[in-house]
Amino acid sequence: MRRIKIPRYPFLFLKVFMAFIFLPIAVKICKPNLLLKLFNTNIKSTPNPDRINKTCLYSSFFISLWPWKKTKTPCLLRSLVLFVSLRSEGLKININFGVRHQEGLLKGHSWLTLEGKPYREALGNQGIFETIYTFP
Repeated sequence: MRRIKIPRYPFLFLKVFMAFIFLPIAVKICKPNLLLKLFNTNIKSTPNPDRINKTCLYSSFFISLWPWKKTKTPCLLRSLVLFVSLRSEGLKININFGVRHQEGLLKGHSWLTLEGKPYREALGNQGIFETIYTFP
């Protein structure tokens, strides 16, 4: 029988989990610009690379689980959770929203950038979406 491994940063794990719970609700209740402004506070002065890597790892873990795996907009949820979590860890990350035409339909995507370069973004998505909004 396998033992359950306790996360190295249990409070960080819980913070990312809570973001996955509450952000989908907040998106439905609040206006997007208000939501982004609310989560753009409490930025630490010096980012901790280990905590940043763990935040991304925990986010990948949660997005792979059942309720979030079936969402229609996983990139939006992932980007919002990472934006909130990484900004609070001190990383001056930007969130981007873009669109493209595909088979006569308008498709949307959201992703993160750090110093103007895609941050932890799938290689297949880079450069195919026209950025329509970046925050901050």
